[in-house]
Amino acid sequence: MRGWRGLLAVALSVGALVVGTLPASAAGATVMAASNAKLGTILTNSSGMTLYWHASDPANGSTCTGACATYWPPLTVTGTPTAGTGVTGKLTTFKNPEGQMQVAYNGHALYTFVADKAAGDVVGNLKNGFGGLWHAATVDVAMAGSAPAGSASTTTASATLPKTGTSPWSYAGGALLILGGLGLLIRRRAHAG
Repeated sequence: MRGWRGLLAVALSVGALVVGTLPASAAGATVMAASNAKLGTILTNSSGMTLYWHASDPANGSTCTGACATYWPPLTVTGTPTAGTGVTGKLTTFKNPEGQMQVAYNGHALYTFVADKAAGDVVGNLKNGFGGLWHAATVDVAMAGSAPAGSASTTTASATLPKTGTSPWSYAGGALLILGGLGLLIRRRAHAG
């Protein structure tokens, strides 16, 4: 029984290490435009990974820290962000709660999502977590704090969203990564024994 506890501890440690060390910043991040069959023209980082915005973030600000930032790494820079071809909105930066310079598009803080595994994946679109809904950023997203086109209301969607738990286990990507590592260790142990 002691051996299984050790395997579980190793699997959990490896899973946390892999999830916690994903790259999130670049000297001068480039925000690019890419075509998506369902969503239109979305924003990506220079690696083609989809960028997202969080409905509960204030304009040019972020509420995503701790576990949230582990699953939704902020797009940060140490220089000036660059708009690629087709990126027509305004790129800005602001100092996020963790002290990093984070990139915003039309006032929306930008993030990637750890469950997106390949360029163009949009697994995080319309996920509800960490206090609000997550959206794949599109080139035509309205300025943060403004009413959506065609809306008679001046209340933004983030004001009516329910709060949700911030448990990292609510995201399948991290759990699957950890369970996959555990399964690999168990199979190796079975073959060795």
